[in-house]
Amino acid sequence: MTSTLRKLALSAFLSVSAIAAVTMTSCNKDEPKVCSTGYFGSNCDSTFSDLYLGTYSVSETKDGAANPPTFSNTITRSSSTPATMITISNFGNSGVAISATVDKAGNITVPITNITATKTASGSGVLSGKNITLTYTISGSSTIYVDNMTRL
Repeated sequence: MTSTLRKLALSAFLSVSAIAAVTMTSCNKDEPKVCSTGYFGSNCDSTFSDLYLGTYSVSETKDGAANPPTFSNTITRSSSTPATMITISNFGNSGVAISATVDKAGNITVPITNITATKTASGSGVLSGKNITLTYTISGSSTIYVDNMTRL
C-alpha cells in the first residue's frame, strides 16, 4: 500500500511541477513588446515619423558652393499614411511637397519623385537630434544638393 501511495504522490508532484514550469516560462513579463512596422515605444504608440515632424530652417548647398540660399519647409504625416512615411513641403525650395520614407534609426529615403513635369529628384538623408542632412540629385543634372535642415 505504501508503494502505491508513493507512486501516486510522485505522480501528483511531477504533474504539478510540469504545469508550474510551463506556466512560469510562458508568462515572462520581461519580454519586450513586438510593435507593428513603423511603431515603437512601450505601448507601440509612437511612430517613426514622429521623430521627424516639425518646421525646419534649411540651408542648401549645390556641389559645395559658398553662400547657400536659405528657406524653410515643414515635415508632416497624415494619419492615413504608413507610420514610416512623411511629407516634406517646399522640397529643395521648389514649392513642391514630396513623400519620403523614414526609420527609427534616423534614415530618410526620397524615392524618385516628380518635382516638375520633366524633372525628378531622389536622395537620402539622416536625422541627428534636431538636424537633418538630406542629399539629393535632380534628373538631367550632375549637381549634388545638400540640405542642412534645423528643426525650429
